[in-house]
Formats: sequence, C-alpha cells, structure tokens
Amino acid sequence: MAIFDGQFEEIGDREPPILSAEVSLGEAVSTLIDQNLANLFVLEGDRFLGSFSQQDALRLLRDPDCDRSQPLAAIIDRNREEPYLQQNCPPNWQYLLGQLQQRPSDSLPILDEQRHLLGSLASTEIICQGYPAQIHYRDPLTVEEQQLLQQKLISSYSKLQMLLSTMPDIVLEISIHDDENLHVGLPSQDYSRMNPDVNETIAAFFEPPYDEAFFGQIERAWRQGSTIRYEYQLSPPSQPESSSLNGKWFEARISPLPRPMFAREITMSALWVARDITARKRAEAILQDNTRELEERVEARTSQLRHINEMLRASIRTRQEAQEGLQQTSDRLRAILNAIPGIVCWIGEDERYQGVNSNFANLYRLSPEDFLGQDLNFPTYQPHQFAEFMREFMREEVMTAGQIITIEIEDLSLQYLVVAQKYDSGRAAIGIGIDITQRQQFEIALLEQQRLFQQIADASPDILYVYQARSWEIIYINRQVETLLGHTPTTIAELGHPSLCEGIHPEDVPQVGTPGDRLEQLKAGELLESEYRLRGMDNQWHWIHSREIVLSRDGNGNPEKIVGIVQDVSDRKQAEIALRQLNQELETKVAQRTIALQRSELRFRSLFEQMAVGVAQVNLDGRWEFVNQKLCDILGYNPEQLSQRTCLEMTHPEDRAMSKQGREDLLEGRYPTITLEKRFLHANGTEIWVSVTSSVVRDPSAEGAKDIPEVAPYVVSVIQDITERKRAEAEVIKALQKERELIDLKSRFVSMTSHEFRTPLAVIKSCGQLLQRYDWTRSEQLEQLHDIQSAVSHMTELLDDVLTLAKSESGTLNFNPEPLDICEFCNKLLRQLDTSIGRDRALSWDIPETPLILKADEKLLRQIFTNLVSNALKYSPLDKPVHVELLKCDHHIVYSVKDQGIGIPPEDLPRLFESFHRAKNVGTVPGTGLGLAIVQRCVELHRGTLEVQSHVGEGTQISVRLPL
Repeated sequence: MAIFDGQFEEIGDREPPILSAEVSLGEAVSTLIDQNLANLFVLEGDRFLGSFSQQDALRLLRDPDCDRSQPLAAIIDRNREEPYLQQNCPPNWQYLLGQLQQRPSDSLPILDEQRHLLGSLASTEIICQGYPAQIHYRDPLTVEEQQLLQQKLISSYSKLQMLLSTMPDIVLEISIHDDENLHVGLPSQDYSRMNPDVNETIAAFFEPPYDEAFFGQIERAWRQGSTIRYEYQLSPPSQPESSSLNGKWFEARISPLPRPMFAREITMSALWVARDITARKRAEAILQDNTRELEERVEARTSQLRHINEMLRASIRTRQEAQEGLQQTSDRLRAILNAIPGIVCWIGEDERYQGVNSNFANLYRLSPEDFLGQDLNFPTYQPHQFAEFMREFMREEVMTAGQIITIEIEDLSLQYLVVAQKYDSGRAAIGIGIDITQRQQFEIALLEQQRLFQQIADASPDILYVYQARSWEIIYINRQVETLLGHTPTTIAELGHPSLCEGIHPEDVPQVGTPGDRLEQLKAGELLESEYRLRGMDNQWHWIHSREIVLSRDGNGNPEKIVGIVQDVSDRKQAEIALRQLNQELETKVAQRTIALQRSELRFRSLFEQMAVGVAQVNLDGRWEFVNQKLCDILGYNPEQLSQRTCLEMTHPEDRAMSKQGREDLLEGRYPTITLEKRFLHANGTEIWVSVTSSVVRDPSAEGAKDIPEVAPYVVSVIQDITERKRAEAEVIKALQKERELIDLKSRFVSMTSHEFRTPLAVIKSCGQLLQRYDWTRSEQLEQLHDIQSAVSHMTELLDDVLTLAKSESGTLNFNPEPLDICEFCNKLLRQLDTSIGRDRALSWDIPETPLILKADEKLLRQIFTNLVSNALKYSPLDKPVHVELLKCDHHIVYSVKDQGIGIPPEDLPRLFESFHRAKNVGTVPGTGLGLAIVQRCVELHRGTLEVQSHVGEGTQISVRLPL
C-alpha cells in the first residue's frame, strides 16, 4: 500500500472477507472459525454496515438465550463508531492506532464517499505507516530530554556489551537489502576482539559454499516466521578439505527480525546466534566409532544365534503343522455337530458332560464351555428326563438306545427323540436329540382342522364334494345333498359323478359340456363355474350353481383331485325372471314419460324464448346457465358470451355492493323473492337500467328419495329493461329541481328588491318632503337633490346588475372582445375607484409598467374588477388595507384582490357564486348578492377561471385568471 498526499495509490486487498447483512449469526461465527479471521466486513446491499469480530461473537454467544438464526443486520450496532479509511482523505494515524489498540482486527475497510467498500488495509500496514508518521509530526525534543535519552542509550549499550562479553556465543545481525546485498552487523566495535570466532563466521557469509547455504537458512526462517536451528562446520584456511574432527562446528539459532521503520531498502533481517559445538561433535564421532565396532561384534554373535534359531524354527514348524491339522479336524467335527438340527452331548464314565454342541447350550442360553465337567442335572440341578435316560443308558450293557423325552425350559415344553450310542469300549457315550415338538403340534393342528372342516361342511347350506378326476370316484360329499337332491351321501358315492351328470337338463348339456375337458384347461387357482338344471329324487328341476377347482395334480401336471361346491339358486332364478318382466314394464313407462317430458320442455322452451322480458337461470356462483333471446338483446351478448361472465362482473361498480347484499339475503332465506333496480354494462360499454326480480329454486324431488341425485339450487331471474323509464324520471327530477331553483331565485329576488329599493325610495321621499315643506337655501336644496341623485344612482346600478345577470342567464349578454392594454386599463380604473369608493381607505395596487395586450370586453372587465374591489372594501374594516396585484403567468394574466376583512365561512364557499346568495356573517353590511355571480358569468365569457382563498376573521383573496 503506497500513500501520497493522503490518497491511496493501490488498495492492498480488493477482495476482503465480507458477508451480507441477511446472513445469520451462526453462519458468521462458522466463517470466522473456518477461515481463522479476527474480523470480517458486513454489507447491507452495496454499502458498508459495520465490522463483525471474534470479540462480538464471544459477547453474543455468552448469552444462553442467544438466537443464532437472527441476521447480522439485527445484531450490528449502527450507532457504534467504526474506524475506516476514506479514499481521497488523509488518514488520521493517531486515531486509527488508538482504535486498533482498543479493538484488535486483521484489517480496516477503505470506503468512498458513499460508503461503498473499495478494499481493506492490513493492520500491520497501518502500524508500519502510522508510527513513522507520528514520529515525523511530533514536536522536537528539548535539550534536557535529549540528554536524558542519550544517557539511557549509553547505559543500555554498556549493559549489552557486558552481556555479550560474558556469552560464549557469536551474535550477529544479518540484513539483506533490495539489491540482494548481504550486510553483517556487530553489537559493538570491540566484539570481534572479544570473540575471535566472529571473524571466521563473518567471512563464511561471503565465501562459497557457505554464502548460499547461510542465505537459504535466513530465507527459511523468514518463511516460517520463527527461530530455526542450523549446524555448520568452518574448516581451517590451511586445510580446506580436512576431516570433520579438524574444523570447528557451530550450531546457529536464526530468528527473523521485523524490518526497521526508517530503512525501507532492507527486505529481510535476522539475528544469528551461533555456539561452538566442536567438542560435542568430536564426542559424537568417537561414539559412532565405538558403536560401529560393537555392531560388528554383535553381527558375528547374531550369525551364530541365527543358525540355532533356524533349527528351532524347523522343529516348531513341524509341531505347529500337527497342531493345525488336529485343530482343523476338531473344528470340522465341531462345525458338523453344530450344524446338526438337534442337541448333541458327550458323556464320560463319571456321568459328566465332556462336551455339548451349540444347539444344546443355546437351549439354556449358555455357551458349550459352561457344560464341561458338569453333572447331568446341570444347569437346573434338578432331575429331568434327559439326565435319567443317559444315566440308565450308561449303567446298562446295551450299546444303543432311544426314547422320546420332554425337556421343560422356563415356560416351554419341548419334545425330543433322543438316540444314544456308546464308544471307547462303553466308557463314554454320545447322545443326539431331534426336536419333534412342531411335528406333534402339526398333527394336533391337522386333527383340529379336520374336525373344524367337518363342522363347517355339515353347517353349510351348500353341497361340498371331492372326487377323483380320472376315475370320477366321489371321495367326500356332505349331508346337504340329501336335502337338495334327495340322495344320501352313501347313495351318491355308489352312483359316482357320471350318474349325476346324466340328470342335467337336456337344454343345459351343451352349455355344461364335458367336465373333464374343461378341467384339464384350468390354470392354477382358476375356478370352473356353471349354472344348469338338475333333476332330483322328486323329479323336479333344481337350478344349481356349481364351482369346481383343481385340488391336486399328478407329476405330469394333470388334475388329480377336484373339489366343488353346489349351491341351490332356484329362488334367485325365479326372482331374476320376475325382475326381468318388471324391468320391461318399467322401460315402457320410462319411454312414455320421456316423450311427455320432451313435449313439456318444447312448450317451455317456446314460451321461454318468446317472453317480452329477459329470463335467466343463474347458479349460486353468479354465472349465467340458461338465458332467453330477450335477455341477450337487452345486454348485447349472445348466450355463449354470457356463459363466460358472471352477473357481478356485468353489474355497474356502484351497484355491486347492493347486488351482493341482495344475493346474500336471497340465499340465506330472509326473503323468498327480491326485486332490485340496478345498472348493467351493455356490450357496447353503455349503462342500461334494469329491474331484476330473483328467487331461489331448490330441487324438491331429492328430499324424499335418497337414490335420486340431488340437483344444486339455482336462481331464476326476470330482467326488464327500464332505461327509458329511468331517463324519463331523471328528466322529471331535473325539471322539478330547476323549477324549485327558479322559485327560490324569485323569492330571493323579491326579498332583495324589497329591501334594496326601500332604502333609496325612502331617501327620495324624505328629501322631496323636506324640499316641499321648508324654504331651503340654494346650497341646502342642492344637498338634498344630491341625496336624491345618489339614491337614484344606487337603484340604477341595482337594476343594471339584475339586467346583466338576466342577460347572462338567457345567453343574450353582449361580449365584444377588443385588444386593450390591461396595465393601463387597471391603473386608470383603480385611480377612479380610489377617489370614489376608496377614499379615506388604504387601497394599494401593484401593476406592471410594461404594456400587456389582452383581447377582452372592456365593459365586462370593468364590472369584474370593480365588483371585486368594491366587495373587498365593503367587507373590510376601515383601518385594514386592500391590495390589488396584476401578474403575467405563462400565457395568462392574473388579477388578484386581497383584503383583511371578515372572510367567508367554509359552508358558504360552495354557494358563493349563486345569485342573491350572501354569507351568513355579513351582518348589516348592505348588498344584493349579485356581484360575484356577475363576476363569474363575465369571467366565463372570457374563458377564464376564478380562485378563492378565504379564512374567517383573517381575510379573502380572489384571483381572476384570463388567457392572453
């Protein structure tokens, strides 16, 4: 890492160890352990979030309730101060070194201004560059500090010289520079004089072949990062190729040293500490000579012993082969005895066990070795049949005996056939027992099965029989044959199977065929079934159903024995005949009913299609199932298109909530029938009003019959197009509303005129009476006449306002736009208003000096601007100013009048421009309620807009926007 002017020329590690903020705590700890890291960097997206170190992991894992699955984003303390280096900013070495001392880490991150991770800088690099920077920028030492430091150095140097003078070792400091030159440093100038071997060692560093060997050892110490040992020999100059006992031997301990901070040209440094081991080497050489002589003597003695040993081995080999043969024979015999499916034992003349096989020992869960030398009553030590049999046999003179005995072991009772044979002139015997317990159990089970089969055969209502396939001899037949056919089992056995076949009805003989041929074609487990009539002893025909199967086959695979079952099915056959007749009658009735239903459906379909209203069947999910042509005409869809849509999809969005509620009421049974008026969306996108009458139809046929499949409930809807009726109703409502507004307008007009005309008329009347009754001077008469003229002018203005409003309502108001300088017009008008209605008031305006040409009707503009200024002055206190401003915004001019008057209540703002309407807070301030209505009509004629901003008690600002 190179640093210049506080910038990073190269980033040391561009791929530092990183983890995403979504990684769990357990994965992060595993990464730290597997990669042997002190810390790693956590990124949230592409931004640096913080560092996660081993100290953080230990702190978290000390908590036994720590959740290892939580992500690092929830663990990292975002408020913790994280040390980092920023690109293009000089490092604060003192701060970074302090942070490393508090929280040791492998490296620190390098970030850009947006906290993107660019790389990392190793802690060792920070220390190497930080400490020299601290020393460089440190304040210079004082004289006292320099003297004290010098004394400490001299004292330390003296102690080092004394220590080295007492050491028998050679101590050298080796450094290798960038140019690969090797430098050898001494602890002091007199060191070579104190230790004469130093010069020889130093010279060896620069002479072959020592130079390459020494250099290689220094490199090895640097690679390992630890102290290594190295032995070398220095030969005298006069005898360069002398033996190992003539030169001096040294053992060097080479330790790598850190590079000096202020010597960048040094690439490797090491401490070379060598000790003279010549005496040890010479002793080792003498020891090797003595060892060699001893080995020669031992070799001679060993050759003699080897010959004797070979003789002994030959003898031992012969004996081992004999033992192996004997062991093989014994193992073979034991394997044979263990393979015998029974118990085997050897008895000596002392009536004790000489051995048993594994089966015998397993009976008592013991090993064969446990029986050696034991009494015959072992292991129960109670008399039993096997022990008594073997004792009697050993005491008798016979050589062979056998007997069936019972051995009781725990809860088991085992039957064995035991055979005993004496050998060795009758002094020993062997006993072999075969387990016959299962055979006896099989015999008992077989007898039980035979007895059970006989009981089943006697209780069965069917005839069971067994006969020979070739000889047709009946081996067995149960007693039911007497009930069915009238023959006894003995009679049937005497007649044989062919005689019975002669009693088959002639019509059924071709169907039955020859039984022998069909039996030979039967496969294993396959049944031979047939139904036919058979004559009984009473000469009546009985319907029987026979099933036969091959019981056994001979060696060639041919049937040998046949077993069969004969069942009397006469009642079932009679029932089948009756059922067949009943089915024919039922099919005839069904065909007749089907024709009737088809005719009824045809009549219903004709009526359904010709109805003057729309009719539809809708399932409970709201999908159209059946519709008539009238409904298709109303909605503009064909039946196939309607089947792919639901009623709710075609309903107007504003009417869907009402439709859902009506459907729920209908399905839950609150009402049997529901009628709704709503809007459907036509295929062409228009809205149509319909009256929908719906009811739920449930299948009544399935309530009393469980076998009839239930038909799902559905909804029948009758839909009538009422669009024209709704349009007529809307027009009637609109006319009524218009008439109501006219009545209200007339009422307010009468009220206004009666109030506004009464005051000026009273003034005129009173002035006229005064002029008539009193003799006034000329000036007094003129004053009264002026009052009369003012009252007349007020009435004229009122009539003009009413006339203007009436013309605008009827569309006869003249609109003659002509180009005019709006700035000059506003200045002239405002000066006139300031000297008339604005006298003694604070009226100010801000009009641009640059001419602005506007195409407008000057008369209507005068009414707009005059009414706005008049209202602002009228509804403002005398001490509150009124300000008028004219601005140009893009392609519009904005005329704004702002006052600090009483303001307009929020509830009156929607009706502000209605004729004769006045706000509720005007009090006794006179007015007609026509001014703003006229302003709005005039502004609309100019294709302009009005904006009102008002707060009660704070004032009002009205802005007129007119296009240029």
